[in-house]
Amino acid sequence: MDYVTLLLIDDDIDLLRLLRQRLERDGYDVVAVESGRAAVLALQRRIPDLAIVDILMPEMNGFDVAKEIKKRGDIPIIFLSSVGKTR
Repeated sequence: MDYVTLLLIDDDIDLLRLLRQRLERDGYDVVAVESGRAAVLALQRRIPDLAIVDILMPEMNGFDVAKEIKKRGDIPIIFLSSVGKTR
């Protein structure tokens, strides 16, 4: 069986852990990191089949991470956002 490698990037540790567990249980090989800088380092070691990227992160936002990912190939990216509307 070929494993699909996912790069999961989110600064919310609890959400990162939950998503990683769920995706691994579904058979994916998950590289989970907590920051954009860590994602760039992970890309140097392994190119994923798909990246799931949080948009709002400190230091290096999801769009900057996406630019770094795209420098390495035509890797699909799914953006996450937890921006809510307040009343």
